[in-house]
Amino acid sequence: MSKHSKRDILIHFDEETNEIILYTVSVDDTNNIREKEFDGARLDLPFFLKKTADEAEKSLGEIIFSLIDTFSFKKTGIRPYEAINKERHKQDVAEWETAAKSGDPEAQYMLFMEYHSRALINNDSESLVKAEQMLDSSAAKGYSNAVKSKKHWPLMRAAIEKKLKRRPQA
Repeated sequence: MSKHSKRDILIHFDEETNEIILYTVSVDDTNNIREKEFDGARLDLPFFLKKTADEAEKSLGEIIFSLIDTFSFKKTGIRPYEAINKERHKQDVAEWETAAKSGDPEAQYMLFMEYHSRALINNDSESLVKAEQMLDSSAAKGYSNAVKSKKHWPLMRAAIEKKLKRRPQA
């Protein structure tokens, strides 16, 4: 392993040993993982640079522990991250709704994803209608993610409508 080769950091929570293990892994070895997995929790470095070093480290640690608890069967017990995440999500949705009413295309796109998720999870036809409205509004303003999603929307909507017909409304 070259001292100067680019490495990714893999954080593993071993629930059996109750250890958090940090690995450095060649970016070549993680490329396939990064291409196939969810787009990741993207953290903007300027956000951290606006903070003191202690605040930045604390913020990153909180994010990491929250992700560990979210995706592990055993929880770390440091904080009730599940409840904290639910409250943050409510706040995010409230902020998106306010910004979307003002015509913010990014907020409209975020609400599209929120309502799409609700339609799928809750078998909710009203959320499906709201999702399409938010997607249409965002795409009409040229928001690139919305424009891309709009191309696939007919298939996405049809899949949800098929699911809605099979199950009783929530």
